[in-house]
Parts: sequence; structure tokens; C-alpha cells
Amino acid sequence: MKKTFLILAMAATLVGCASADKSAQTQPKHRNVAVQTYTFNKFTLEETINKIKTLGLDGVECYPKQRLSDKFPGVLTNQYMNAEQKEFMKKLLKDANLKLVSFGVAYANNEKEIEDLCKFLKEFDCKIALTEAPEGLFPVWEKVGAKYGITMAVHHHTAGLLVLLKHSGGIALLCQIIGA
Repeated sequence: MKKTFLILAMAATLVGCASADKSAQTQPKHRNVAVQTYTFNKFTLEETINKIKTLGLDGVECYPKQRLSDKFPGVLTNQYMNAEQKEFMKKLLKDANLKLVSFGVAYANNEKEIEDLCKFLKEFDCKIALTEAPEGLFPVWEKVGAKYGITMAVHHHTAGLLVLLKHSGGIALLCQIIGA
């Protein structure tokens, strides 16, 4: 009798646990995750997207020297694509449920090139451009970026910037240059 009672008590406990209110459990907050397509620099953007589209990613960071597709030989993913090529890229991203979240490292040497790049990024609703621009162009990036809703981010592989950041007041000097 004790054994039967113990088994019934354990069964009741398990049933109670199994029917606990699931609504009280909180789901983890979704975190947006993107991949840098330079990781796949031996592949076209189309091939890259085909490789990553099942990973549940939210976005990609493209770079300006990646080949777009075998369909468009010699075409790179940058502001010099024509309308058809841009539409093709937009369709690749849309079909894979990906967003272009940043772009770089982008090289623009004057205000016109920065403007062309920002126009291109705005077409893709991309808000961040990574650059190794010399600090003298930072005010131009700020002005043109503000016009198009693009934030310039500094990519830090250049020796000059590394020297600047290693300088005892380098961060403060960098902030002063960009007006932060």
C-alpha cells in the first residue's frame, strides 16, 4: 500500500510539473546577428548568401570588392553598379530575409565619392559605412552622412590611425577631430 501511494504521489507531482503555466516563462530577447561577407571573399555575393541563408541571420555587412554574381561577370558590390545590378542585389537580400546592415571598408577620397557611396547605401537602407578615411575627411563624412542618414565608422587597420590611438591623448584627439 505504501508503495502504491508513493508511486501515485510521484505521478501527481510529475503531472503537476508538466502542466505548469508556460506563460510565466520568458523567452530570451531576440538579438540581431549579421555576418561580414568578407569572410566569404572567394565567393560571389550570390554564392555567399546561398551558403548563409539557412542560418537564421538578420543581416550582412558587404564590402565593395566582392563580386556580385556569375550572372554579372566583373561587377562588384558597390556604388558603381547599375540599376539592374542593384535590383538583383536587393532581391538576393530580400529572398534570404537579410538586411544590409553595414558596408565597408569603403574608400572615398573626396566629397563627391562620399556622396555617391552614401546615396548607394541609402538605397539599401544601410545606416553604417566603415572607412579608413584620413581624419581630414571626417568632417565631410559627418556632413554628407547626416544628409543621407549614414553613420561613418572608422575601420582601424591603417598604420596612421593605430599610431594616433596609441598616442597618449589619441582617443581625445580623435574625438576632437570628429567633433564628438
